Amino acid sequence: MTVWEPFQSGRSNRLRVTETSCCGAYEWVCQGGLFLVLRHTKQGYEETGRGLYRQARAVWDALVIAHLLTHGTRIPSTAPAQRPDQRAA
Repeated sequence: MTVWEPFQSGRSNRLRVTETSCCGAYEWVCQGGLFLVLRHTKQGYEETGRGLYRQARAVWDALVIAHLLTHGTRIPSTAPAQRPDQRAA
């Protein structure tokens, strides 16, 4: 189960959004060397999965797959797929 908390801007107010899920439901963000997932609600932004890349990416992958399934999208058996820049040569 994913626990959502109000977004904490931390020391650095600079966010780098590098991915957005379909429908804009979630944003993959880097902030000051940590990674997290954001979502927008009526009350503002909420975050989950804040931490190092591997742990935060696992949360992102699970959320994106669950979101795609709500649309009836077929998920490949290899999911979550590695990004092209992470594949072994």
